[in-house]
Amino acid sequence: MKRININENQYRLIIDGVLNENTKITLNENANDRKVNKLLKDYYHTDDFNKIREYRANFLNKIPNARSRNEKWLYRVLQWYLNGDIPRKEIKRLDKFLGWLNNNRCDNKDINDSDWHSLSFLQIKQAYDRIFPSKEIVLNDSALTHKITKVNGFTIRRLDSQDEAREVGQSVYNGEWCIFDNLFDEQVDDCSCYIISNDRTYASAKPMTIFNIIKILKKLGRNDIVDEIKSLTKYNDSDVRDITEYSDEYFDVAYTDNGLPPYDKYGLSAIVVLIGPDGDTYGVYSRYNVPNMCDGQLLDKIGLSQLIGADIDNVCPYVKN
Repeated sequence: MKRININENQYRLIIDGVLNENTKITLNENANDRKVNKLLKDYYHTDDFNKIREYRANFLNKIPNARSRNEKWLYRVLQWYLNGDIPRKEIKRLDKFLGWLNNNRCDNKDINDSDWHSLSFLQIKQAYDRIFPSKEIVLNDSALTHKITKVNGFTIRRLDSQDEAREVGQSVYNGEWCIFDNLFDEQVDDCSCYIISNDRTYASAKPMTIFNIIKILKKLGRNDIVDEIKSLTKYNDSDVRDITEYSDEYFDVAYTDNGLPPYDKYGLSAIVVLIGPDGDTYGVYSRYNVPNMCDGQLLDKIGLSQLIGADIDNVCPYVKN
């Protein structure tokens, strides 16, 4: 039998079928791999290496440039992320800075040369704020008063205050989203807030039931996710909002196979979009708005533009209040 030693990065590159049954793989972790994997093991309370590897991959999907400089800063960035030290609206800016550092040097030697173990996220933010200052996009006066846009069968409403959010939530959306009760108090910060409704499906679309979710998952051959859903909720024909927790595996399947919540007709019939001062999306919530369902990162700007058939930058710009 042939033995091959590989590291974590090489493990991710293995393609099914490349290795034959006579090849035995030994995973050769370096010191940083061990630290990162232990951090994930302790945080998620699991010894399952496949689970740990998936959690790591999911994190790197959010901050892919944490791999920069041979993953020099990966442990510290992951630590901040798990501790909740990185505000949602700063994730993309931090990732941009990490990518920039891969080929450039800033004026702070500790940031360039250390593994950041003694630095706080705030110190890193102060560094990239100097390099990438927030770009505020302010429309002219006539545009400021244009708060409802119709495009390709979608109605887009801009909300500028908590009172306005509650009023629209009650009058237009029948108070169905609790998000309208605390949107500006807890979510928006300095963002511009938009509600995008599908005029054709909003009134008719219904939440998917657990029964139908499981039916689709079984057709996809994902009985592992079916078992997890059954273990997390009483199995009946109630709607998906009764499920209190979803796995990363479920969300990955839902994202790639349209038809599962939150990417079904109901979930995409009304969406809350938060646009930050740099014009980027800081939050995108489906009509479900179910906790632990990865809502808040439903779609990126490309996905939103494809959904409504128009450039999201044009119809949902940042507007300074």
